[in-house]
Amino acid sequence: MNKYSSKKFKILAGGVCIIFTLAGLGVVYFFFAKYQDSIKKLSLHRQKVKALAEELENLDELLAKYKKDKQHFEGILFKDKDIPLFLEGVSALSKRFNIKIRDIKTQPTRRVEAEEEISRRGMTKKTQEKEKPTLLFTPLSLRVEGKFANLVDFLLALERYRQLLSLTEVKIKTRKYPLLECSFSLNLYSLRL
Repeated sequence: MNKYSSKKFKILAGGVCIIFTLAGLGVVYFFFAKYQDSIKKLSLHRQKVKALAEELENLDELLAKYKKDKQHFEGILFKDKDIPLFLEGVSALSKRFNIKIRDIKTQPTRRVEAEEEISRRGMTKKTQEKEKPTLLFTPLSLRVEGKFANLVDFLLALERYRQLLSLTEVKIKTRKYPLLECSFSLNLYSLRL
């Protein structure tokens, strides 16, 4: 019986060892699989962090470019306080070129309508208000009088003004020769942020 019991014991011990070995291998495989999964997740997170760092760098560059563009546009677009100064400048130019200003009419400031603006009309008012900045223009109607060469020099001086404006609807009529009457519209552009 001793023989049988020692054989059974050996078989049982061998079976237990095999079971524990398999269980140990199962545990090792389970944790190794978890480890591999964690390594993959870590790699994905590192790639995301790298992509976000690159995006942040691009955004910093865009922000710097935006600030530079903003400064540029602030220099060429009118501000509310610039319009009275501009009108004083027009008066000074008229004196410089021997032009008489007969009439200046200011109209209310309006939005510049662009093709994109027309397509945006499907948006709600609230969404449109969030869409900033808005390009505005203030129309001025002027009627002046002077000699032809002086009128040309005056209009060219206005055209070369440092801030953005457009000169339209220029009409010249004969008055008492050599004086001519000139009427035109000026649009002064500004940006509402």
